[in-house]
Amino acid sequence: MLAYWAGWGQVVSAITQVGPPGVVIALALALVNIGLRYLRWQIYLEGFGHYVPFVPSFRAFVAGFALATTPAGIGEPVVRVALLKAFSVSYSKVVAAYIAERMSDLTSILLLATAGLYAYPPAVPFVSVVAAVVFVLMFLVWSKQVAMALAAVAKRSESRKLRFLRHGLEVLELCRQCVEREALLKGLILALLAWIAMASAFYCLAHFADNPIPFRTAIFIYTVSALAGALSFLPGGVGTAEAAMITLAMVHGMPKADAVAITLVHRGVSLWFSVALGLCCYYFGAESIPPGAGRNRWPN
Repeated sequence: MLAYWAGWGQVVSAITQVGPPGVVIALALALVNIGLRYLRWQIYLEGFGHYVPFVPSFRAFVAGFALATTPAGIGEPVVRVALLKAFSVSYSKVVAAYIAERMSDLTSILLLATAGLYAYPPAVPFVSVVAAVVFVLMFLVWSKQVAMALAAVAKRSESRKLRFLRHGLEVLELCRQCVEREALLKGLILALLAWIAMASAFYCLAHFADNPIPFRTAIFIYTVSALAGALSFLPGGVGTAEAAMITLAMVHGMPKADAVAITLVHRGVSLWFSVALGLCCYYFGAESIPPGAGRNRWPN
């Protein structure tokens, strides 16, 4: 639909202008992004005392991308825990690591977006709202007072209705281990580098399409569109992220057809390539799933 809106022929021409070299560079940067995020994942696992070998750990991490387009990405930890049950990694720890990943992603993308606000001042209110949301989330994870208050509520009754609250408290406690100073710093640095890599892919695609933009502008366009996609709570941010990316690219002087073409290619390498890679890793990792792993239950 986007291609028809912008003019099918013009969009195809712009994609052709990008050519195989541009796509290959973008794919390489997407792999850099995945590699950096995997290192962060390993840091969190080791922080929990799990030293999973590279191959099964990387396989489980990437296989989670197969369900990246589920609402809020909730399918990712389900796949990972299934592939890591053989290594006694509990569901709670996988979920805690996943939440910590998303928090460091939001924080790093927010920092990058804030650095580029000069390029589009009207985005200040939007970025400010996201900053407030991230601050609240960080407070909930860091605050022991909140955890103690919830624990007091959970102890008042043994009702099964409070079962998820008790497990939620367990996950929050594990999350705090992921955001302790050393782990927080390492995770944030890796996240910043990972998302700069994807912003660099947008920058390179724009240049190959003969619509060069400043690097800071490319970072701003990518990060704000990523935030828009995340806050939409749509699977993979599909629709919202593309609309934001195209709009911001056009605001910065890019022709409509080129903006659509670059967005389609970028989303192809940043989202759909990782989904395809995840499906491959899940398929080839199926033999490592122990019997009954599909029945994911919280530990007692």
